[in-house]
Amino acid sequence: TTAYLIEQISAARGVATGLIGTVESRWPGGRMPATHTTPESHELQELLRRMADAGAQVVAMEVSSHALSQERAAGCVFSGAAFTNLTRDHLDYHGSLDAYFDAKAKLFRELLPRGVPAVLNLDDARVAALAGELPFALGFTVRAAAGAALFAERVRSDLRGVRFRLRTAAPLDVALAEVESPLIGAHNVENLLAAIGVLAGSGVPLRDVVRVIPECPGAPGRLERVPDREGRVVLVDYAHTDDALARVLDALRQAAAPRIVCVFGCGGDRDRGKRPLMGEAAGGRADLVVATSDNPRTEDPLAILAAIEPGLVRSGKAKLDPRHARMGLDGYCVVPDRREAIALALRCARPGDAVLLAGKGHEDYQIVGNEKRPFDDRLEARRALEEISR
Repeated sequence: TTAYLIEQISAARGVATGLIGTVESRWPGGRMPATHTTPESHELQELLRRMADAGAQVVAMEVSSHALSQERAAGCVFSGAAFTNLTRDHLDYHGSLDAYFDAKAKLFRELLPRGVPAVLNLDDARVAALAGELPFALGFTVRAAAGAALFAERVRSDLRGVRFRLRTAAPLDVALAEVESPLIGAHNVENLLAAIGVLAGSGVPLRDVVRVIPECPGAPGRLERVPDREGRVVLVDYAHTDDALARVLDALRQAAAPRIVCVFGCGGDRDRGKRPLMGEAAGGRADLVVATSDNPRTEDPLAILAAIEPGLVRSGKAKLDPRHARMGLDGYCVVPDRREAIALALRCARPGDAVLLAGKGHEDYQIVGNEKRPFDDRLEARRALEEISR
């Protein structure tokens, strides 16, 4: 989301901009779907050359921990970087949270030139500790952390977006501004602060950044809304860790959703330890949870769901037969077929309820065995809503 915001703010100011990230790469006159968040090193350099030849003056790039571990970004000269937060993810690759953090921190410790902005979330203890190592750290905070250069105050969040007062301090110019964004969820304030920090720290006037933020929709598949004539608030999001799922569900609750229905699963052949944690995160925050499949790969989907269930039980949720869920009862259901799970969730939701389809976001496939099968939560939701309205 932060990379998309930097791209969209720059483009809205009339700056030719490229984007490289999890969903896609795009630039003036061109686009290609992503195969990796950060391409292999030779592919990355070829892509940057293509963007430069097309007239791009700025490129907003996601740099993954895998890419940093594998030196894919070696040779790139960055004019700014942001570290939003650290949550449990990719431990099947890195082995531990410490190793995961160190991989991410390489961008700041080894690849960022002296004097360019290192924009850091001071509300995250590990990220805040990194600030002490860096000569030009710009901290941001929504919790009034000491030493920050960007403060979000008076945050308001509803199902129309977020609004907050931005206060800046040295080394930025001291200023106050009102920020309005269509992004849903108070957690997106951190993404907005990170994007503002990178641009303001690079010399873009703060008033020019704030002026165009209402025009910036953020990233596809990140609390992306699927229209519903009957008044359900249907949202598709990429949240696929316990922390991300908790943050999104908390954001929906704070945005005054009267009832929340959550559909989620856990990836096969990936970190098994997070499965009960995700169950607990969902069960403790949503009113009705539908546990289902999410890229089971070579694992048995039922075995993955069995590993999720202890967390749902620990959250205090009672298991329901899907028939009882349709009668309006709250609890949790297990529906291995994701298409059926989405349809059930939408049938169980009432006008005004929030329905969160979590885990896949922008993805347009489901990995079963070693096969990628076409599957898009947004299309499935539209199809199910059309069926319900008949």
